[in-house]
Formats: sequence, C-alpha cells, structure tokens
Amino acid sequence: MIGILLVALAVPLTLVGLGIQKFLTKPKSPPEIEGLRSSLEQAVEKNWKAPEALADGRGIFVLSSPEDLPSVREAVVTSAQQLQGLLLSATGAQSQEKTRLLVRLPAANARRFEAVLRPHFDQKHPAEPVEGFCFYELRFFAP
Repeated sequence: MIGILLVALAVPLTLVGLGIQKFLTKPKSPPEIEGLRSSLEQAVEKNWKAPEALADGRGIFVLSSPEDLPSVREAVVTSAQQLQGLLLSATGAQSQEKTRLLVRLPAANARRFEAVLRPHFDQKHPAEPVEGFCFYELRFFAP
C-alpha cells in the first residue's frame, strides 16, 4: 500500500520539479542567423532586379491645392475634350477625393493642355510622345 502511495505521489512531484527546473533555467539563445541572412541578401541582389519605371512616356501631374478640386477638374476635363483627348477617370474605393484622371491627347495638342495644367498642378514626370500621342496621369490627391 505504501508503494502505491509513493508511486502516486511521484508523478505529481516529478511534474512540479520539471516545471521549477524549466522556470529557473536560462532560455537558449536563438541560433545565429547572420550567415543565412547575408546569403539570402546576396541571392536577392544577384537574381532579382528592382521594378523599372513604366516606359509609356506618361506625364504625371499632382494637384497642388486640393481646395479648388471641383473647378480644376472641370477645367481639365473641358480642355481635354476640346483638344480631342480621351479621358478615363479612376476613383478610389475609400474616398471620392482620391481621384486620378488618365488623359490621352494628340501630341500636337500637348503643349496647350500642359498650359492649362501648370497653374494648378505640380509636374512630377514629363510627358513624352509615343506613336503620335501624349499620355497624362493627373492625381487629385497627395501621393
């Protein structure tokens, strides 16, 4: 009977002892990963290239003062239509203010269109003619 009692007490006492031992021992330091990190970085530098800018000659303009957004947008749309341009509007799902306008104009009308844009927009990238057309991306929000 005493043997059974000792065996029954041995299991909980062993678990308590192992728990105390785990609590008091210092955790192992993480394995050194510096060599792995450097080899991965070298592989990335060797095999992957950063994405290049779009080569479509698109001129990018960002609205300088968002206060006059409706009037500027109306002036840009009217001017593009008068200059035989094709317009495509892209509005973000989160807010009406996050609006982009994509414009394609004949290259002959590009200077007149840019003259309309300059008082209200900051030019981030110049437009370059591609196959007789100039492409513009007008951002009516801060990037």
